[in-house]
Amino acid sequence: MESFPKRIPQEEAGKLFKLMHEEVESPKPAREVKKKTKEILAEAARERRESAAPQTSAGAFHEWQKKQEEAENRQASQNNPS
Repeated sequence: MESFPKRIPQEEAGKLFKLMHEEVESPKPAREVKKKTKEILAEAARERRESAAPQTSAGAFHEWQKKQEEAENRQASQNNPS
């Protein structure tokens, strides 16, 4: 049995909702609906992966370094309240 993501972004949820209403108005074989649902979810997952991909190794390292420094500053300010 396939598992679906627990939270579906609003845009994909809208597409799935529209697909559900189309199915009610003009019934299609379940195979078609299942295929269309998989396509919508796969497209959403692909878009999320592409948007989350690091730019370049140098850019990713700089970003990581910046986050580390921010975390250290936050921790230092919590440990030394003035």
